[in-house]
Amino acid sequence: MASRKSGHVDAGAPTAGAAVTREAADRAYRRAWWSLALYPLSFGASFGIGEGIITVLTNDTIAAEFW
Repeated sequence: MASRKSGHVDAGAPTAGAAVTREAADRAYRRAWWSLALYPLSFGASFGIGEGIITVLTNDTIAAEFW
């Protein structure tokens, strides 16, 4: 926002730190899609890890059935 001598700040003026490069925007866009694409994999891994922890703690493969 631009500041005039009177101290008033114009609402529509861009700030010096607000400039985002095209490359940074493209990188953020790709990362967002990758995070969505990897979500089902992480969801499945969480179930596998959760059942693995129960099996290790109880030393029984049937113990996970109490869920």
